Amino acid sequence: MTESIPQHVAEGGYGPDAGLLSPVRAGTPAEAATSDVAWLQAMLDAEAALARAQATVGLLPAAAAAGITRAAQADRLDVRELAVAARETANPVVGLVRALTRVVTAEAPEAAMYVHHGSTSQDIFDTGAMLVAARTLRLIHADLDRAAAALAVLAGRHRDTVMAGRTLALHAVPTTFGLKAAGWRRLLLDARDRVAAVLDGGLPVSLGGAAGTLAGYLEFAENSADGPAPDDYVDRLLDAYSAETGLARPPLPWHALRTPMADLAAVLAFVTGALGKLAVDVQVLTRTEVGEVAEPTVAGRGASSAMPHKRNPVLATMLRTAALQVPVLSAGVVQCLVSEDERSAGTWHAEWQLLRECLRLAGGAAHTAVELAEGLIVRPERMRDNLALTGSQVVSERVSIVLAPMLGKARAKELLSQASIEADQTGRSLADVLAAVPEVAEQLTDGDIKRLLVPESYVGAAGILVDRELGADSHRGAVEKRGTDGVLARESQLVELVDTAGNATGSCTVAEAHTAPGRTHRAFSVLLIDDLGRVLIQQRAAEKTRFALRWANACCGHPAPGQSVSDAATERLVEELGVRLTTLHPAGVYRYRAEDPETGRVEDEYDHVLLGRVSSDCRLALNPAEVAGVRWLAPDRLRGELADHPDGYAPWLPGVLAAAAESADRLPEAAALALP
Repeated sequence: MTESIPQHVAEGGYGPDAGLLSPVRAGTPAEAATSDVAWLQAMLDAEAALARAQATVGLLPAAAAAGITRAAQADRLDVRELAVAARETANPVVGLVRALTRVVTAEAPEAAMYVHHGSTSQDIFDTGAMLVAARTLRLIHADLDRAAAALAVLAGRHRDTVMAGRTLALHAVPTTFGLKAAGWRRLLLDARDRVAAVLDGGLPVSLGGAAGTLAGYLEFAENSADGPAPDDYVDRLLDAYSAETGLARPPLPWHALRTPMADLAAVLAFVTGALGKLAVDVQVLTRTEVGEVAEPTVAGRGASSAMPHKRNPVLATMLRTAALQVPVLSAGVVQCLVSEDERSAGTWHAEWQLLRECLRLAGGAAHTAVELAEGLIVRPERMRDNLALTGSQVVSERVSIVLAPMLGKARAKELLSQASIEADQTGRSLADVLAAVPEVAEQLTDGDIKRLLVPESYVGAAGILVDRELGADSHRGAVEKRGTDGVLARESQLVELVDTAGNATGSCTVAEAHTAPGRTHRAFSVLLIDDLGRVLIQQRAAEKTRFALRWANACCGHPAPGQSVSDAATERLVEELGVRLTTLHPAGVYRYRAEDPETGRVEDEYDHVLLGRVSSDCRLALNPAEVAGVRWLAPDRLRGELADHPDGYAPWLPGVLAAAAESADRLPEAAALALP
């Protein structure tokens, strides 16, 4: 057809890129985290953080920074309009600044002059890009961890499940499916650790001004009412900007020094390569003539448009598409290291879509891998059947090794090769063929030969290797999850954003969710009641960023996006108090919003209240980084103290107690909390 494109399609009438041609990332959290709106919000976050940082160092009024922060919301701007406007400036930041200034002018006119104060487009775009990358990498890290955990289960379960090892597409020697799964897991953990290293190493803010000298920032400071900028002004501004964004402080402005982008490209290529190895192995093992594994069965999944009998390995296929694309895209990002002058014309611009595709493909692949790993169907009986196809020839190496000291290495190998060919051609067993060879019969009895040719007894150290692999990271993973400085430090973990009905709407970091004006997110609060009817309360550690040293319920926290509230709460109890419970009972949901007068941080939470029962002699193992102390109080006494000294308690505790008390008619655990 030679007809022109319909006008409504040419103008984007069908909406934004929904992943029609890229199902591996369609509808995944990584796609949402890298969408046009997410990218726009990240750039607005960069603008707002810059204003707050400049207020911190005294360059602009705090009220102006607050006004800019309130206005810096993506839903206040038209992303399509900004995209089209970018054709006039070759980047979206110029139009963003104009649009943001209009919103600020309408709502806080005195703050309008401070929008984009001393900054330049690349500072805002690159800082926004690092925010997008950090948010997406955290999703990838979590999915890799989850997929690796599922593979660990498979490796342990099939530690001794013997199958044919294959080299150059043919049967080689026996191995175990447990070792194969352990190998997949190791690659995913290697990928996870590289993601963590990039995050721990610190994705940096960009702060260079027009040509990397910070001249604009300094000039505004020099001409402020407070007089000349102090010598440490640049250091203070960089520190404040880093603190506001949660990103690292760079050693130099990096407008034309693109190390952060190259690092991202490299790690994303490794991530998809690791997932690609899992994918191609699964594709091979799911072939009709192999049939040793199958993808999880879901109605309609893998259907063919023509052949009713087909159930295609679509999860592995999607993983492989990402593994084939990202290395090529990442090479383009690395090529952009060749950047001319102090800021490039075209090289910088070329990175944007390349990086986004790398992030969304790697993120989509990691998310897809979770479903594949958790649902993979293993068929040991097919592994046995396939192993039998080559009979005992699959362990011919073993006999050759045993005969080598007796006949010489070359002669032993020659005899086994000839015997294997004869067994193939005649249909006789390798044991019978070998027993008829005089040189072999002189050295080995029929019983010796048969014993040596049992495939199940020739898997070497496979079981030991599986055990070693599954034990290698048992403690390291726990440390990473609990560390205060690592990639999963509390403030940088992701929380699930929700609407007023508790429906998930997105994600952001803990720090972002609690920065004024706050973003409504999912949380949980656990109440522990002992067999004497007493309630456990904890004093929050001094290091807490919200309501430090106040008394609260046993523990509270935030589930990761997609994680069950119960699982998250169970983990948190162990982490903070050393309490292991198999059952927590949901008591209800409590909505609240509160601002910490000391830090300005905001709690805006859709709080799931959970109850747990423990014995009165329960031993606690307090984590000092989280808990300053604990007390056991009768409910009436607790209510009395709350009424007399409300400022000593976390603002959510009264609501949590009320929600729990309302469940007394259906939860025996809550009976002690019921009001008289």
